[in-house]
Amino acid sequence: MSPLHPKAWNEDHLQDVRDVGQAFIKSRRLDRISTARSLWFVGTTLLVFAMPPVVYAQLPVWIGVPAAILLSLRALNCLSQVTHMSVHGTLLRHLALGDGLGDLCAYALGYTLYIRKQTHLEHHRMLNTLDDPDSTWGTPDQTARHVLRGILGDLLGMSIIQKARQYYAVERHRFSRRFARRGVVKFIVGLILTQALVAAWYSWLAGSLGYVILFLCPMATLYPALIRLRSFVEHNIGAHPMGWVSRTVRPSRLERFVMAPGSQFLHFEHHAYPGLPLYHLPRLHAYLVQCGAVVDEPIGYCGYLWHRLGAP
Repeated sequence: MSPLHPKAWNEDHLQDVRDVGQAFIKSRRLDRISTARSLWFVGTTLLVFAMPPVVYAQLPVWIGVPAAILLSLRALNCLSQVTHMSVHGTLLRHLALGDGLGDLCAYALGYTLYIRKQTHLEHHRMLNTLDDPDSTWGTPDQTARHVLRGILGDLLGMSIIQKARQYYAVERHRFSRRFARRGVVKFIVGLILTQALVAAWYSWLAGSLGYVILFLCPMATLYPALIRLRSFVEHNIGAHPMGWVSRTVRPSRLERFVMAPGSQFLHFEHHAYPGLPLYHLPRLHAYLVQCGAVVDEPIGYCGYLWHRLGAP
């Protein structure tokens, strides 16, 4: 058995994996931020974000609506990845500019970069514990049937209310400080202006209900359902005896397009090396595969869910 075989996993083994990968990262300089690649991702994200009402306006309704919604879901996941990179300081070398872009994308998603930073970094620290903020999407030992019930609640808009309450608690803690009023005003003004621009763009090209049908409804229903599915597949303990699980997935082309842009499906590598830019993860993944260090690597998010449905 390889010394890095996943069946031998424990906390000491995880550190061995990190040490081996870190040596490769340093030798290949994979920890360096490429401004050009980051700006390309941001630019294509904004382009995809602008496309749903354009596609809807150019196609018959029966094709235009589902096509626009798929593009909206990809745009939402791309925006999330921009904020994600900003949270880890891997978006731009100029951190203040990276935070500004991250905040702008966060406003489009209905929250702030501060909220995402507090909850996501805590997710890394408390992975697969009761204190993990992402436990709102489900616990690591939940069954596939429990996930399906959760997805049903997502489609009914229930989880978006739960996340809003969680995020409000984070912001309330932040705004209880000296300049609370100024912080609240900045948050509200930024959120309103961003959403007003999005609504104007959608309404201009797709009619008065375009913003609601093609953007708000998918963001409040389908998007949380995809997050829940992704969280389940990437962190479900399954048959593994250890508590720390972050699983790399081989998504289908549709899954990768809609819900896993920016190499975020290489989730084991991301949690092992959170300070690594996402566009360098494929090279690290190829190396770790040679070492036998990648957990499971199931074929597809839906494929893993289907497999778990049949598990005892």
